[in-house]
Amino acid sequence: MATPTEVVFDYAVDPALLPIAEQVAVAALADRVAAAGEPFRAYFVPEHLHALLRQMGFDVVEELGPEEINQLDFSGRSDDLEAGQHACCLLDGPFVKRQGAIR
Repeated sequence: MATPTEVVFDYAVDPALLPIAEQVAVAALADRVAAAGEPFRAYFVPEHLHALLRQMGFDVVEELGPEEINQLDFSGRSDDLEAGQHACCLLDGPFVKRQGAIR
């Protein structure tokens, strides 16, 4: 992998790890997007995903939950749009020093 490399993506947490109210919401969302032709194909356990990404050569995995995503990207919106899932920022190389990053 060429250094420096950074990849950012969002993912769905395994519903079994969520409180029951969130499980119901995820199931409803999954049904809606599947009906629109975009079915959810995978759910992840964050710790397992982090381990897999490190095996792939990423030195730093920065995990952002919905609260952090909303603060960074959705604050001040007039339409009340919010993030409802997790995002990962994958960073390759020892040069990276981000607050909250997992090494």
